[in-house]
Amino acid sequence: MCTVSFIPQKEGFVFTSNRDEDPGRAANQLMEKQQSLSKVYYMEDPLAKGTWFAFAPHRFACVLNGAFVAHQRKAAYRLSRGAMALASFDYPTIAEFTQKFDFQGIEPFTLLLYNRGDFQECVWDEEQLHVKKLSTKASHLWSSCTLYTRERWKSRKEDLLDWNKIFKSQSEIIQFHKAHMPFSATHLQERLGTCEKLTNIPLQTTSVSSIDASAEGFSFVFESLVNSTRIEKSLN
Repeated sequence: MCTVSFIPQKEGFVFTSNRDEDPGRAANQLMEKQQSLSKVYYMEDPLAKGTWFAFAPHRFACVLNGAFVAHQRKAAYRLSRGAMALASFDYPTIAEFTQKFDFQGIEPFTLLLYNRGDFQECVWDEEQLHVKKLSTKASHLWSSCTLYTRERWKSRKEDLLDWNKIFKSQSEIIQFHKAHMPFSATHLQERLGTCEKLTNIPLQTTSVSSIDASAEGFSFVFESLVNSTRIEKSLN
């Protein structure tokens, strides 16, 4: 949800997401849901019942909180970002989803969508949807603007690119996310621009989710940092 990387491989790619959340909302179950076009698999938020990471054969959706800058939350929204991510699987293409779906009344988000080689970034700032096509031949990294400064985001990307000068396996990338990209209170302190040390922050990196995409299909791995839960799922 809050730090995401896309790393091309010799064949395919590895897409990995850290979820920074209250441990009380830690996911530990892979859910299945039949959408209009296919069965979708996703890690469910036990409180909101939505998701930040969902996938089906040859496609996935991943949500980060926030758009370009931090925003003031409203008391209520028409639809959750997690429900919106699942709804994207009801459309055969990314273009149809971005052109036909009603995004009004949804909290700002950054949505990363992949569908059979088409990879796009969709950023909703509560007024406009900004859509950008992404290369599947280049490495990418995102960090939620609600928790990280743009400077921290750039620094993390430089660290990732420096580490990934040779091809790394999915397991190595997951370990990098766990060791070098976990959330800490200092990140929020930087984002708030305060010198006061923050304590009792109810946030931590609760899990890492990853897809290894190849010609054979998707290999999904989920590892909890709150308990010993590990989930694997292969789709051909």
